[in-house]
Amino acid sequence: MTLLRLAFRAQRTGFIATVLIGGLAGLLNSVAYVQVAGTTPAARAVFAHQMEILGQQLVYLLPRPVQLDTMGGYLTWRDLSTVATIFVVWAMLAATGAGRGDEERGLTETWLASGVSRTRWLATRCLAFLGVAAASVAISLGLTAAGAAISGDALPLGSVAAQCLPVLAITLWGFGVGLVIAQLLGTRRAASVAGGIVIVALFTLNSTVRAGADPSALKWLSPFYLFDRSTPLLAGGTLDGGKGAYFAPAVLTGVTPEMRAYREELFGPVAVVYKISTDDQAVQLANVVDFGLGGAVWSTDEERAVKVAEQLEVGMANVNTPAGEGADLPFGGTKRSGFGRELGPLGIDEFVNKRLFYVEK
Repeated sequence: MTLLRLAFRAQRTGFIATVLIGGLAGLLNSVAYVQVAGTTPAARAVFAHQMEILGQQLVYLLPRPVQLDTMGGYLTWRDLSTVATIFVVWAMLAATGAGRGDEERGLTETWLASGVSRTRWLATRCLAFLGVAAASVAISLGLTAAGAAISGDALPLGSVAAQCLPVLAITLWGFGVGLVIAQLLGTRRAASVAGGIVIVALFTLNSTVRAGADPSALKWLSPFYLFDRSTPLLAGGTLDGGKGAYFAPAVLTGVTPEMRAYREELFGPVAVVYKISTDDQAVQLANVVDFGLGGAVWSTDEERAVKVAEQLEVGMANVNTPAGEGADLPFGGTKRSGFGRELGPLGIDEFVNKRLFYVEK
């Protein structure tokens, strides 16, 4: 038996298990989605609202729910994150088996005695895992897409293919973690336990981000944080294909503080939508940006809306209207939206030199 065939054979059990888990999970979730969520926009809107309430309670385990009224959004939330985590654990265990398990079974010494270098042995195991992992990811996502097609709500094949990349990437990360730890510890069991601790720690770190915490630059250490932001199955706005800097109309959800859209003015047909629970959270969110031209508060409770509007750090605060307009109403902002006013008495004052007369008595 050749070295490469032996390396592939060592991944056989893990390959079968991940295909069964990942493929069946995707297939069943995609088929069940249509049965549970319905097929009409109204039914799916109700389902999405109910699941979003549930999803807020599960942010330590699953990513924040987005676009649950679509097949892609539901699978991104309910299926892919869990499947990717399972693939990471499998990869780590496979790597510790390659790094230390083969030595404990005497396989490494046998091949070394036959003239195979340790580098070649390890490289062959890595190459075999790459091939097996790619096949497992492709089959799992393929079965997921098949389930969506069977249910009558097919996913774009390009998006499914693009989703394979982050799943494969985080799987290979798990394999790399296992290899590194296996070189530092003497037994497969110790390496597996240490690798599990690392995975749980970084998963927990990302869970705090999902729950709304901001661990600053530490969050970039977690591959789960990056995976949550790799969402090819979600629908979204696109750049206009013509010349110039244009945006196609889009609604952005799931925007987080590290994204430019969180703090910048887009000046295009793009709406950024957030969900908050209290008036104080709304005021804090509105005032966190560096700009302050105008703001509007909409409510059937005018007194409540006025109290919120009074706290906005803007030059023009409006209630139940996007903007008050008139030649007698001054126009201008605060912070990086400028200073001074146009129009109205305040605008006239910008062009007047006033004198102070003071007589000491």
